[in-house]
Amino acid sequence: MIYKISEISTVKDSSLTYVLVDFWANRQSLRGGDPPVLTNDFLMQLQTTSIRIITNEEGWLKATDGTFIDPATLTPDDPQPEWERETVPRDVAAEIKDNISGYWQRAVESQLTGDHTANPTNPFYKKGKIVPQKGSTPPVKRDQSDPKGILAKQDIQDLIGIEIEGVVALLH
Repeated sequence: MIYKISEISTVKDSSLTYVLVDFWANRQSLRGGDPPVLTNDFLMQLQTTSIRIITNEEGWLKATDGTFIDPATLTPDDPQPEWERETVPRDVAAEIKDNISGYWQRAVESQLTGDHTANPTNPFYKKGKIVPQKGSTPPVKRDQSDPKGILAKQDIQDLIGIEIEGVVALLH
């Protein structure tokens, strides 16, 4: 599978990230000018950072008093210590790719083709049969407001328009 992201934006009046993706079976199909076999728009809940409990090399958790505690010694019935936390960056570009690859895996299993963007004027198929798209679903309004700083990241902008190869394990 090969795909190209044609748009990354913010869903207007929300903190969701909108990602519009076209999929082809292979690079030859894409470069040969064939239309995509599938188009999908994603609404992703992405964060640039996460907060986690600090751990040491052994994976023990750090309490606010500075001691490290083996998580295997903790039980739900015991009082839990207060944990020391840290903010860490997230690999947002990798998360976008993982979301897309997961969708493609499900699309292959369900034999999805066509336009899966809820646009009722474009055909969408499952196992070769047309699936009506809801005409009552309003189009997603988008902008470049970027409340979480996702669109400003260079590695996110670098995803737009490039050919990205994905691997899908076919289930038999």
